[in-house]
Amino acid sequence: MPRTQKLYHRLDMLEAEIRSRLLPALRAAAEGKHTRVFDVAAYSLSPNCWPGWPETEALLALADEAKSLRGKLGDSAARAIGERLRAYCRRAMDGSDHNRLGTQRLAEQFLVELGERVDQR
Repeated sequence: MPRTQKLYHRLDMLEAEIRSRLLPALRAAAEGKHTRVFDVAAYSLSPNCWPGWPETEALLALADEAKSLRGKLGDSAARAIGERLRAYCRRAMDGSDHNRLGTQRLAEQFLVELGERVDQR
């Protein structure tokens, strides 16, 4: 398998893993069962006092790897699932936005963006 094909294969596997691990967490958050899905120390106003949620931190590490592969392949990462997760984490942790959505609503919005059905309350 040529090098480029191997890189695309690895990228596809990374993004599938991110999605498969993220969707259950988003569904739980949308149901109000998991409130820390978007908590990331890097975007926290006080990262030393507010550690990120380990699963999200792990997903963002995978997203970093996927972004690096996309860079090697010359592809844009802007709409990739890992970069979308990063954007939602930034929004959730943005203390300057006093009108930001809560975790439950952000999770619902992200699920819709990913083409997933959201159960209406």
